[in-house]
Amino acid sequence: METGLDAISLTQKISSFNTINPPGLERDCAEYLGKLLEAAGFQVSYHEFDVARTNLVARLEAGKDKLSICFTGHIDTAPLGLGHWTRDPFAGEIEGDKIYGRGTSDMKGGVAAMGVAALRIAKRGTRKAGMILMITAGEETGSEGAHHLTTLRENWEKVGAILVGEPTANYPIVAHKGSLW
Repeated sequence: METGLDAISLTQKISSFNTINPPGLERDCAEYLGKLLEAAGFQVSYHEFDVARTNLVARLEAGKDKLSICFTGHIDTAPLGLGHWTRDPFAGEIEGDKIYGRGTSDMKGGVAAMGVAALRIAKRGTRKAGMILMITAGEETGSEGAHHLTTLRENWEKVGAILVGEPTANYPIVAHKGSLW
C-alpha cells in the first residue's frame, strides 16, 4: 500500500483522473485502483465494454463457508456543467473539512473509502467471508458498465450482501434506490 494512503488522499488521487462521462475513459483510474488492490492480494480483472471504458472487479478469497460481501461504486463523473469552477475540478483541493473536485462526492469519495477499507481488511490476513469490489464505468449515462458485467458469466456468483457507496445524505438506505430495467 502507498505510504500515507487513506480515504482522503485516495479520493484526491482518483479525482485527478478525468473520467467525465461522456466520454468516460475510466481505464487509467480503474488500473490505478486495480494495482493497489492486486498488491494487497486481490485477484483483479478488467472488463471493457468500449475503448477505455473499463470496469474493475477485485476479489479477495476467504473461507468457503460464508458468502462474499460485494462493495460497488462507479468512477465516471457527470460533466462539469456551465457554471464557473473556482477551483481546479481535478485537483482534489482541501479547504477546511471539504474536498473540492468533480466526482469527490458522487462517487469517487465512496470508492476511495471502500478501497482503503478493502486494503486494510486484506492486510489483516484471516477472514471468514470473501470480498468483491466491483468498480464500474458508465453509470452517469445509463449504467453501461454494470450492464456489461451482468453479461459475463464469471461475475454471477452468490454474495451475502452488496454495499453501494452512492451518496445518500449520510443516511444508510436499505434496499434498492436506483433503477432496474
